[in-house]
Amino acid sequence: MPQRFRARALALMLITAFITAAASFGAGAAARASIETGAPGVAVSGDSAIPSRASIEIGAPGVAVSGDSGVPSRASIETGAPGVATSGGSGITSQIVKLRIKGDFRLRYQYEKEGEDEARNRMRIRFRLAGKARVADRWKVGFRFATGGDDPRSTNQTLDGSFSTPDMRFDYAYVMFSPNEGLSLWGGKFGGIKHAVFRPTDLLWDSDINPEGAGAILRGGFKSVKLFGNLNWWILDENRHGKDPMMFAVQPGAVVSIGGSSYIKVAAAYYSTRAVKGSTLEYSAGTNTLASFIAEGDTTMGLAYDFDTFAPSFELGLSDLFDGALENLSFFGDYVRNIDADSLNTGYSFGVKAGHKKVSKAGEWQLKYIYRRLERDAWLDIFPDSDSFGGRTGVRGSEAVLELGFARDAALVLDYYRLETIDSGVDENLLQVDTVFRF
Repeated sequence: MPQRFRARALALMLITAFITAAASFGAGAAARASIETGAPGVAVSGDSAIPSRASIEIGAPGVAVSGDSGVPSRASIETGAPGVATSGGSGITSQIVKLRIKGDFRLRYQYEKEGEDEARNRMRIRFRLAGKARVADRWKVGFRFATGGDDPRSTNQTLDGSFSTPDMRFDYAYVMFSPNEGLSLWGGKFGGIKHAVFRPTDLLWDSDINPEGAGAILRGGFKSVKLFGNLNWWILDENRHGKDPMMFAVQPGAVVSIGGSSYIKVAAAYYSTRAVKGSTLEYSAGTNTLASFIAEGDTTMGLAYDFDTFAPSFELGLSDLFDGALENLSFFGDYVRNIDADSLNTGYSFGVKAGHKKVSKAGEWQLKYIYRRLERDAWLDIFPDSDSFGGRTGVRGSEAVLELGFARDAALVLDYYRLETIDSGVDENLLQVDTVFRF
């Protein structure tokens, strides 16, 4: 890598080290709250974007099960109603383990047409069931089951195969240790790329990707300025002979309050790959440039470049506009540049979102528009949004999304893509009509 870019990477790492110190200093200010939702035992965890609908508490004080086996009790369950308990006469102190469960179901109609090919119509479903358990003080284990195959960018199940029984798979499973409010360390297959890096659009990362490896999440700051940092070591593949392809990521950032609930959020990520050049990676869209390599006397095809990239991101959120008539209006974007490729090595996206911050009740709505352009070798083609021309690079175009709440935790979503390849101008039209239910 050129020396000047190594210097930039070192500067980013030093900034992240500063954030680590700030996180320790300002941990009290950045503490994440646990919020009751009206029923005892039903809580919203501050590190989850979706409120949990059931809190199962095993061995909770005052809600205990014990018997004569001499084994500590692990079987009392609290689901929000006080006084639900059983007990025996062993007098053994119970161990506390809390398990929070959440899930969603999506029914989708999908229309897609690429170039002059015949249009395709599909009915698809997605079902996900996730849990997070507090297994010890400061230790949590998270997991999720989901429909779909082994494609890391999709949990969709197409309805076909003469009523065949589809699979449910482990979507992710990880352990997290949080020694204080400003630092969390994780290892395993992590629960969502959105928790590992700040990504206001899916230009670089499909929302279904759950990275594998280990990482650190740093939080700190002051009253009006919150600092954060993300450090990640990800395993892309394992080779019995030779080096394993890997990716390292560092992303410092800040959130600045600009009055009320309005804010500016900025971050700058640096991604560095190892042993990617010359490799072939699974689930590639087949759009990155390939080259021939000689290995052990044989000529093979592999990726022509490594992917050491800089990727700044921003989001401007404005709240309660027009005397409260518009709850939220935000502008956001991503940029990426691969310093290892000589050409076709940049990409960007920008968008606007208006309506409610989150659609969770009948009558709430949200409208979003995104434009993207991602050149052929700007980014690894195993990661971008799989709905954007099959997750290819070398693509540009628009996406428009309308979400309408029609009941509590139920919404109708219309998502339309109009895209084309940059080099040949082949177009794609994709329409998805979803009904989504969360619990």
